[in-house]
Amino acid sequence: MNRNLKKVFLLVAMIVTALVCLAFSASAETITPATNNILESISIDKTLMSEGETATITVKVIEGYTAKYLYFYKPITNNTESVYLYLDSNNTYRGTFSVDDQTESGIWKAKYLSLRDSNDEYIYLYNSNTYTGTYYDKTDLSSLNFEVTGTEADTVTPVIEHYSIDKNMASAGENITVTVQITDEHLPASFWFWFKSPSNESKCITMRKTDNTGLYQGSLSIDENSEIGVWNPYYFTVSDTNGNSTTLYNSKVASYGYNKVDLSSLNFEIVKINEDEENTDTESFIVIFKDGYGNILSTQRVDKGTSAIEPAKPTNELYLFNGWDTDFTNITSNITITATWVLNPNITYDKETHIGKTFNIEVYSTANQTYTITCSDDIELTSNMVSSSIIFTDQLYYAKKYEIKANQPGSYLFYVKGSRSSNTLTYKVKISDHEFDTEWVTDKEATCNEDGSKFHKCKLCEATTDVTLIEKLGHDYSSEWTIDIKATCTESGSKSHHCSRCEAITDVTIVENLGHNYSNEWTIDNAATCLESGSKSRHCTRCNDKTDLTKIDITPHTYYRVVTPATTFSNGTIALVCSCGDIQTSETIESISSITLSSTEYVYNGKNKTPKVTIKASNGNALVKNVDYKLTVSANRSAIGRHTIKVTFIGNYEGSSKVYFYILPGKSASVKSATQTTSSITLKWSAVKGAAGYTVYRYSPSKKAYVKAGTTEGTSYTVENLYSGTKYTFRVVAYGKTNAGKIYNSKSYASLKTATETELPNSMALYSPAKGKANLSWTDVKGETGYQVYYSTKYNSGYKKFSNYKANVKQATVTALSSNKEYYFKLRTYIKTDSGYVYSDWSPILSITVN
Repeated sequence: MNRNLKKVFLLVAMIVTALVCLAFSASAETITPATNNILESISIDKTLMSEGETATITVKVIEGYTAKYLYFYKPITNNTESVYLYLDSNNTYRGTFSVDDQTESGIWKAKYLSLRDSNDEYIYLYNSNTYTGTYYDKTDLSSLNFEVTGTEADTVTPVIEHYSIDKNMASAGENITVTVQITDEHLPASFWFWFKSPSNESKCITMRKTDNTGLYQGSLSIDENSEIGVWNPYYFTVSDTNGNSTTLYNSKVASYGYNKVDLSSLNFEIVKINEDEENTDTESFIVIFKDGYGNILSTQRVDKGTSAIEPAKPTNELYLFNGWDTDFTNITSNITITATWVLNPNITYDKETHIGKTFNIEVYSTANQTYTITCSDDIELTSNMVSSSIIFTDQLYYAKKYEIKANQPGSYLFYVKGSRSSNTLTYKVKISDHEFDTEWVTDKEATCNEDGSKFHKCKLCEATTDVTLIEKLGHDYSSEWTIDIKATCTESGSKSHHCSRCEAITDVTIVENLGHNYSNEWTIDNAATCLESGSKSRHCTRCNDKTDLTKIDITPHTYYRVVTPATTFSNGTIALVCSCGDIQTSETIESISSITLSSTEYVYNGKNKTPKVTIKASNGNALVKNVDYKLTVSANRSAIGRHTIKVTFIGNYEGSSKVYFYILPGKSASVKSATQTTSSITLKWSAVKGAAGYTVYRYSPSKKAYVKAGTTEGTSYTVENLYSGTKYTFRVVAYGKTNAGKIYNSKSYASLKTATETELPNSMALYSPAKGKANLSWTDVKGETGYQVYYSTKYNSGYKKFSNYKANVKQATVTALSSNKEYYFKLRTYIKTDSGYVYSDWSPILSITVN
């Protein structure tokens, strides 16, 4: 797997695992292939930038799609960087890319564009110049490539110095804490550390930076639901703020990954203490044996007071096992038992190398042990050596590497002596003797004039032997002539024989000049115009010399028609103009002064309307359709609302204008008062074709204007909160509505003058003043035009009008009645309006026996 594929693999792994960490489960997203016609246009305003500059990217897509991100390949690391796109206007999206000192120098190439459709599904358009696959749609995005110069971005991946875990066993209520030390100039705020549970499920710990030294810590809380058993580290990835990343996979767990190490020192076991067992006589505890390097050798549950079973003794190449650090014959609590070690004084380590070359020596140490580094003669520690003494402070056994270099062949000793131990760990270093190759190496090539040399080289180092002279070769002149200086019409040239191996020449010979060779054809040197004469001559076919210079007479003017179109704000011209600038004639084209329609308003009837368009110039002349202008009229011109006619000027005119006409609802044929009460009036009217609703207006004498009473989609409306016995004037205006919801009112209306009912008299009195007579009196009522009095000999029927009375009358005397007979009386008020009479309700019925 090459470096770029590794980075792509790592990036995909990081994205997937981040989603798993957040949701504790991963789900694959269905990707819908895109089509290239989604993209209308795409551009970038700068293709070369340096620090402090910003480029703007513009993307326009068809309606129904949303542009989200544009991704680029970085030129050095080949990592990916995204540019967020925001909506500017009319499906046009913009994003910016700014260059700082950490932007990678080189050519940034577009990778792909991500979009979403109306169903909120993702679509990807990949750059056909960088993507060779077939799964995603491709289009040419190379116009977005840009170059960054003059920056020195950090492209160094983070260095993982060391890692540790605070405990290798825990139960519910405890925390497992992992610590990692990172070195990098641009440290991230956090990263994820992944573990595999005993059932092989993935779980992550978020590692957060604790300070500016690169120390990261993360914890996993153990509860009753945590899986019991041994948890293994899986891998962790550290990416700095520039996108440079380092990944460590656990070689004991991962089946893939390009950077595997043994991370088993970070294993931990989750154990469950049975609460029921703690209350019995058979209480038990967990005993863990470790090898001193963090590896778990054995995990056992041991009854209280009994002994744990000793596992097989661990081994090490450079150390001798020295027993266990804790007794395990009487277990009374959960315990971890660790192996101890001593240096093996008899071991040596052979390493073969070359003269003057360097190689690594590994030094193994126990905790808090100081070691002194010593070398024998003719061997030295290189500049990579930290110091001559190093103190190991790790809690576990630790290995550190140093580089040494030998100056000549031989065997040398490299000593490592502990300050707390008399033991000395000795490394034996063997430096090989020369081994010369049998093949000759040419040190210097022989030439025509100089000797060369060759030698045999050592296979192990840069040493040489048997340096031998190679005699010079002498010149090898060609038999063919070489033209050194080409002869011309007026000057001689030269030729010679050249050496095939070097620049040497011989037999230099003069080549005579050629003389002029004039053509029989004329060449126009200066073309004649209508202002100046010209010239012609015959030219030499080999050089620029000429002869027979001849004058060409002035040509007549050649006129052509030039039209400067008129517009709505300026005159134009029609002129006959020569190429020299001379004007023969000029005619003015009058500017456009007016565009009128035969009608700007129509009443809706469901049919298309097309008003006649008249366009006149400033001199009053009418322009001709399809000669001076063209009209564009919308197809649907029957709906209520505003309609547009676009005028595009052609021929001797240019520009365009828009004129508008309106289709409005008409007015109702009639409006009448359906019912009246003392505080309300209900209006009814006939429907208007095409109307979406109606607005009712009431005239306000105080405001001297009509005020809106309300709207309805039906053909009736009740106006409430009115005064009793009051005259009112109403208007009903129809309105239409476009698909976009815009309202258009009719320019005409239906009106009605009517009134509310009056109140009844507060009191009424009935008596018989004389034989055959009855007198009815009442209190005055406000706003009435008059009163009507009715009587009958029956309570529920047979009433007939006695008379109408004016507003100032307050009583009525009925005569010619039968004596000793009972009669019934009632009255009502009325108000006379332009549209008829408005009657009140009937008064209560009064009865009397006539004298």
